[in-house]
Amino acid sequence: MTNPSSDTLLRLLHVADTAFPTGAFTQSWGLEALSRSGAVTRKTLNAFISAQLHNRWALQDRVFVAQAHAAHDDLDALIGLDREMDALIWSETARRASRTTGSGLLSAHTSLSETGLYAYSDALRRDKALGHLPIVEGLVHGAAGVDLRQTLAVSALGLVQRLVSAAIRLNLIGAVSAQTLIRDLRPGIAALASEIPPQHPSAFSPIADIGMMRHDRALGALFAS
Repeated sequence: MTNPSSDTLLRLLHVADTAFPTGAFTQSWGLEALSRSGAVTRKTLNAFISAQLHNRWALQDRVFVAQAHAAHDDLDALIGLDREMDALIWSETARRASRTTGSGLLSAHTSLSETGLYAYSDALRRDKALGHLPIVEGLVHGAAGVDLRQTLAVSALGLVQRLVSAAIRLNLIGAVSAQTLIRDLRPGIAALASEIPPQHPSAFSPIADIGMMRHDRALGALFAS
């Protein structure tokens, strides 16, 4: 991985911060329902997050992030990727979470007056684009000139941070243990970010999908997904 300039490094640290306003804190990505049912516990949390990294992000999200990064200046291609991803997500809850978080990420970046985002932002306002999170991640970093491997690393880290943050609020893990979990996953994230992504998405994470579908029927839920 090439060494980023100080400005690029600071930008990556800025947008990877969990305080960056994307609305991701409102989502648990199925973890809330799974923890309530006992399908995910303190003992199995690490395995669950690792599975989401390797079986969902690496096989599906990474593909779309990379393709959107390459097509960041091609609106028609970005819209096509949005539609393809929308068709592949068979849980309505997961589809909604991806679009909500992606739209929030795009809004945060446009509020910073970053260049190269207007056409897609306008298409999203006109319901031509869908705003799926991996598409937006590829777009915003590609338009900013961040290289692909750094973009993928930030995307993967973001997934882990979102799940860990939800797990803390669900009392599945403590704050210090959460940082240990992230530390232990860092080598795997770096390896996945350095690989050439698959050409075609093929994610398989049925437990998380079931959790998100169950979430829609839950009463008094803390999270939106």
